[in-house]
Amino acid sequence: MLNDKEKSYQLVPPMMSYLEIYDVPSATLAILIIPGGGYKELSMNPVKSAIKWLKSREICAIVLNYRCGENYNYPTPFLDAKNCMKQAAEITKKRNMQLGVCGFSTGAHLAAMLTLQAPKSLIPSFAILVYPLLTMGEFTHKNSRKYLLGKGENDDILINATSAEKWSYKNVPPIIAFHGLNDTVVSVKNTKMLYTSLREVGITNMEIKIYKSLRHGSSVTSHPWIYDLEKWLKEYKYI
Repeated sequence: MLNDKEKSYQLVPPMMSYLEIYDVPSATLAILIIPGGGYKELSMNPVKSAIKWLKSREICAIVLNYRCGENYNYPTPFLDAKNCMKQAAEITKKRNMQLGVCGFSTGAHLAAMLTLQAPKSLIPSFAILVYPLLTMGEFTHKNSRKYLLGKGENDDILINATSAEKWSYKNVPPIIAFHGLNDTVVSVKNTKMLYTSLREVGITNMEIKIYKSLRHGSSVTSHPWIYDLEKWLKEYKYI
């Protein structure tokens, strides 16, 4: 279980990806939380506050711990995410719970991959993208790209394969994204580009919320975006 003092860490060999489940016996909804950390490490501060908020709303939190860092380039983080998503789906199916996904920063990149690139059987009911990194192109976070793509960080084929605005889309569930207008870590253009790309092919079930004051890496309870999320979840009758 997460240590209250732990801010970030890496999985080191021989550790593999794994799930941490924060169960709520009465829950009818579970959300797979994917931490960010620039593909260098796993940043846990937003995750801890998300777990507390979900528990207060009787939602089961499932935290994905995936391999990252210079020894675990693409596709390792995505393969870990798919494997853990399969496990989470099996767990929630047994309890007749819906399963959504929520990613922070680079964790939102993995959440987008699961939502838009995974096999149909692994696509979540919905996706929540918080100050998301979504492109490996011009408006990426360069260090994140370096850790994800390694020696292929300047390879156009790899860049396009890992940039959400370049993907083809089908079976897209509802998506909501939250971003700060003046985010100095990950440009808000990441969110806007995916939104535009989906609209261009007639997919209209992505909603974006852009705020002047949302700081990258902030906890879920430090900004009113969480109330907009709760409203959205209620509108779609997930809670």
